[in-house]
Amino acid sequence: MFHLFGKKNKRVRVYSPIQGTIVSLDEINDPVFSQRLVGEGIAIKTNANAVYAPVDGTIQWAIRSKHAICIKTNHNAIILIHIGLQTDSSKSETFTPLVANGSFVKQGDKILEYSPDEYRQNQDQVVIPVILLDAQFYHMTNFKTRGVSECKKTVLFEIR
Repeated sequence: MFHLFGKKNKRVRVYSPIQGTIVSLDEINDPVFSQRLVGEGIAIKTNANAVYAPVDGTIQWAIRSKHAICIKTNHNAIILIHIGLQTDSSKSETFTPLVANGSFVKQGDKILEYSPDEYRQNQDQVVIPVILLDAQFYHMTNFKTRGVSECKKTVLFEIR
């Protein structure tokens, strides 16, 4: 993992998995993400009900309730997409995975549908962190912390 990608300057672009508004992790009310305990990234506030693959890679469902999705890139970077903050795992029936664990997906493939009404937590939008796990082993560039998140088009950050 010390020479991450095998080739110098190999870059992985992480695209927005959902339509919404980009916010810094500092602005969300969940210490696991705002204190970067699981990694570095951004959050997206949204009312959209579908999640798309932000990178090419292999699907790894992080939790049985399917509210957390990990995608491992061809370069072993793992991107976590977490639906909601302090998500209640008893609501797993509100998630509809569209790909199986272990499936290879291309950036932009639809991977999950869910009901945003279940996860707003008294807010007008659902907060969805998009996190690079083990970020200390990577160099992140072109980091976006504000603005509109255009699904499948906005580059949130790049990994080297």
